[in-house]
Amino acid sequence: MPTDPRQPPPPARTGPDLSRRSVLRGIGAGGAGLALGAAAPLLTTGCTQRADRYTPDGRLILSYWEKWTGSEGDAAQAVVDAYNASQDGVFVQRTTISDMQNKLMLATAGGNPPDIAGTWSWVVIPYAEKNALTPLDGYMRDHGIQRDDFIPVYWDMCTHRDYLWAMPSTPASLALHYNRALIRAAYEHDPGYFDRHNLDPHAPPPDIAGFEKLNDALTVVDVKRGGKTQRVRYTDLTPEEKARPDAHFSLVALGHSPYEPDWYVPMYWLFFGGRVWDGESKVTPDDPGLIAWLRWIESYPKRFGPNNLQRFSSGLGQFGTAQNPFMTQLIAMQLQGPWNFTFINTYAPHLEWDVQAFPSLDPVALPNPTLTECDVFVIPNGAQHPDEAAEFIAFASSQVGQEILNLGQRKFSARKETSAAFFRDHPNPHIDTFIDLSRSENARPTPNMGIWKQYDEELRQATSSVFKLTQTPEEALKEACARAQWKLDRERKRWDRVGEARLEEWEREAR
Repeated sequence: MPTDPRQPPPPARTGPDLSRRSVLRGIGAGGAGLALGAAAPLLTTGCTQRADRYTPDGRLILSYWEKWTGSEGDAAQAVVDAYNASQDGVFVQRTTISDMQNKLMLATAGGNPPDIAGTWSWVVIPYAEKNALTPLDGYMRDHGIQRDDFIPVYWDMCTHRDYLWAMPSTPASLALHYNRALIRAAYEHDPGYFDRHNLDPHAPPPDIAGFEKLNDALTVVDVKRGGKTQRVRYTDLTPEEKARPDAHFSLVALGHSPYEPDWYVPMYWLFFGGRVWDGESKVTPDDPGLIAWLRWIESYPKRFGPNNLQRFSSGLGQFGTAQNPFMTQLIAMQLQGPWNFTFINTYAPHLEWDVQAFPSLDPVALPNPTLTECDVFVIPNGAQHPDEAAEFIAFASSQVGQEILNLGQRKFSARKETSAAFFRDHPNPHIDTFIDLSRSENARPTPNMGIWKQYDEELRQATSSVFKLTQTPEEALKEACARAQWKLDRERKRWDRVGEARLEEWEREAR
């Protein structure tokens, strides 16, 4: 049962030790670049303690900031409504917040955060390190919630330095989406090519080398021959035409490009068995998996031409529209999450598509790899009603709460157990594949390091240089990792100064 909202709140916790300067530095690191003039009012007004608010029938109002809009926001509201109907002491009030990363940090620094926030798992470490979150260990333990109830990778994404800082809200894994009709057409055009390269006419191969052979067969180009333009497949080009791609042909359709979309470009190394750091203190510019990943990136402009790729991408529509190149069949294979079903169903319901694990460099040593992502619930440090906030998060983390939210968002539950009704009612025919991938031994989240978003940006710049053929993989990695190492060293020095006191405080709060 929720605590009596009319009782005085518990003593305020130690406020976050976020100076205005550190907040703004954090914003800059996140790449948001919020102007100082916009930050000042929030910092000023945030210093005032809010009075409790109650509904007319005496229920304590909890503030819940969430970033979702549209159907995703509707699903979050359904969980809120179910919780509000389940008890009569607390009323959760959801507010949609844009630019959540910056506004949450500013509100927390100002001592005026919401009671609950819905954010991303990648903020857990930097926010925890800046003392901007409330440890949830004791709260979840009191509600009987434990790691064994959840798919391990998602629970672990919510922990840092052995403390629990968040709870999974909507998990995801990534899979290769592919167009079955386009693969079949490529086979019918040249079955001998498929036979020579041992390709399946119904599905992509599990290895990167075979995947790129299929990519070539699916790619369509316009080539100048005898003063006329002919539309042919890339595999039909002559060696001379392939040798100078920008000079001899232009792209009409691609089998695959790591830049369509470009969201995961800095993470494709996981399909090559790469490691971006040693888990302690050093980044790894010489890692063979990282080198193999960037050589794969480099193979695209070398085969198809850097100018051709740029022109082709500039003509493609955006994700979330009917002009998405996977919907218009200008891209035959794409790395995406379970949310893609909603867009396919909306904009291209007749598309013949399927999903499977993205191929790896060595499918025997690295089977079923995937990148896992997760949105999370957190209680910001300084929240006025952490006990009541934890009650709501516990409800949203229950099997009922997880299934309401994730069925509404067409995703899957982060819990190990899922009801038969959830599968029966889920419209995505491939949801099982995403769940299986999340349980794979090669399911990987983003690296567990506080500077990851900055390191991610460095790797993104490295891939861009390689994709434009302005740097070799080795040169790009060396520069990117040197900058990342400097940032990692700076973070470690800061932790050396505050770490001991921070751990003592967390230990008291986590009980």
